Amino acid sequence: MKRIIAANGIFMKALIASKTNKSLNHYTFKDVLSTFGDTRVDILKIDIEGAEFEIQDELISVPICQILIEIHGKSAKHTLQLLQKFSKNGFYLFSYEINGRYHELSEYSFIHQDCFKDYGIKTIYGKYLS
Repeated sequence: MKRIIAANGIFMKALIASKTNKSLNHYTFKDVLSTFGDTRVDILKIDIEGAEFEIQDELISVPICQILIEIHGKSAKHTLQLLQKFSKNGFYLFSYEINGRYHELSEYSFIHQDCFKDYGIKTIYGKYLS
């Protein structure tokens, strides 16, 4: 805890949800950003055990440069729809990996087009999901 405080870190007990319910510690992602006065997220790692499908609209509604997300394959159709939604909203897939132990899980890494300049990206080879 002392190391977190020394790095100006703050803990917030929160479950990221599609609706805020403070009595249950459920918060939308927008509300978490607002709580800390953030307007942009550079890198967001998401591993929320299947809830990524519930908050997908919330994720694309805030400025995020990179999303690193583990997707729990409800079905290939649901996974593809989520990946296409990210792509249609300016995210480019740059890495993909199937979990070696649990094959229904996969890791995907995206970068948003608005952050290309910040990360020195000059060449785009293709956009395959949308």
